[in-house]
Amino acid sequence: MLVNEMIRAKNFKTFHSFSNLLVSCNLHNHCLLKPQFFNVQLSQPKCLTAKFLANFRTINPRDKQNPQEKGKIDKVLQNFYAKGSIEKASLTTIKELVKTINKRWLDDNKIRSLFSSFHQQHFQHLLSQTSRSIYELEKFVFLFYWGQIYLEFEKKDQIWKRFTDLLPNYENNKLQDSDSRTIYTYCKTLNFITSLSLLQPSELKPALNALSQVFKDKTTFDIFDNRSVVITLNSIMIQPNLTPFTSQFKDWLQILSKFDFSNEKVANMALYTLENFKVLFSESPELLQEINACLDKIPLKEYMRIDTKDSNTQRKIASILVDLGFIFTQNELLGIYSVDFLLKPKLVIDYHGVSHYYLNKEEMIYTHQIKVKVLEKMGYYVQVIPFDKWNLLESRQRQAAYLNELLYEPFYRNEDKY
Repeated sequence: MLVNEMIRAKNFKTFHSFSNLLVSCNLHNHCLLKPQFFNVQLSQPKCLTAKFLANFRTINPRDKQNPQEKGKIDKVLQNFYAKGSIEKASLTTIKELVKTINKRWLDDNKIRSLFSSFHQQHFQHLLSQTSRSIYELEKFVFLFYWGQIYLEFEKKDQIWKRFTDLLPNYENNKLQDSDSRTIYTYCKTLNFITSLSLLQPSELKPALNALSQVFKDKTTFDIFDNRSVVITLNSIMIQPNLTPFTSQFKDWLQILSKFDFSNEKVANMALYTLENFKVLFSESPELLQEINACLDKIPLKEYMRIDTKDSNTQRKIASILVDLGFIFTQNELLGIYSVDFLLKPKLVIDYHGVSHYYLNKEEMIYTHQIKVKVLEKMGYYVQVIPFDKWNLLESRQRQAAYLNELLYEPFYRNEDKY
């Protein structure tokens, strides 16, 4: 009955039920999951195991190429590559073209080639279009953020200088004269820039101080104000060393404590940010008290995630783990994060596809680094499967050997903890 239920579910969400059987059945977990156990002990046809594992080898419909979508993307790429089209196009047009490209239907190498070409050939031309408006700069930075390009120092420096030049009376803290939508665009652009390339505390602090003056004495906040504050907190969180920003963080928490969080999307954004800070500042009682005070004001108590299906690679990994005899759960919720595989009590396995890495650096995008950092601070041992390493494993046998070594490594390195 349990096996049939698992087959219908087409995932290993019910697999934790098997851990409860270990004591009563007095069976080792390796033999519990062997195909022979299903065939013999349950007196089921031999095809049962094949049917069971086939669910994890089925092509995910979202990964199939849709002819209509493919045609749209080909048209976008033609426009992108057409001679002179970039030079004549406005930033708004290019941003809309880029947003049209759905990465699920494109080959990874094609994406990388596209943005490498864009980055090398059109940087200076497009940057020149941003000289008068923060809105144009936001569109410009978005193009690189979407392409996940880790900017070289010289280019990052040019973008940051343009941002500070466009910040009205940057050193005189007179940003209050701008409307709330423009302030929001400043904060969003700041977040894009910090995500693309880390800023030094000496660079970021003046911008944070200038922006905080806008909200410091406010008692009522519109939707753009709410989002601005939360997005700016995210910009702080991206920094690897939070210590230099402790005083700024306290100021932003005091601003956040004035919110009523009536908007569900803003409440969800704030919940995500504060739960991360709660873990990151777990050793600072004073800050932790202020974070909890803000969390108490948020009506949502569970972070709302976008529903996503397992990729083909995740399904394949799941089937190999079954063959190896491991007990695990999929898409387990740990705090605000969902992990691909959890082997109890404390081992997390996450597959990271191409979208987890910067385009021209072999480095994980900072938002994903934060997830790993938070989970590790919660006491979990996180093992990441990078897409480039996995793609080199051509046979199922080599993939199984790689996974087996990956899963046992924490036990060898941390015998006392695990």
